[in-house]
Amino acid sequence: MRYLGLIAKIAFVCNLFFLGCILLQRFASVGGSLMVSFVAIMGLVMGMGIVNPVANIVTFVAWLQRSKLPDNVPVWLAIANLFCLIIQFTYVLHTWS
Repeated sequence: MRYLGLIAKIAFVCNLFFLGCILLQRFASVGGSLMVSFVAIMGLVMGMGIVNPVANIVTFVAWLQRSKLPDNVPVWLAIANLFCLIIQFTYVLHTWS
């Protein structure tokens, strides 16, 4: 559990890339540049598919064991990651329908 703070921070950065990817997808008509590909991979693959769900599951397990969050994970960070996970879940449901 000592790496939980690092995983939560990486998940937050990947969530920012996910939000950037959604903004690029909705509002920009940018061609296939390297930066757009990087934002898409970090946001959609790393953020939505790997890091954020793992960070939320590990945070939830740590919260259940101690009945509060560990010291290295601020409350605002856990709430932001959970909020982004809900947004990602609704994005997947909206995309697949």
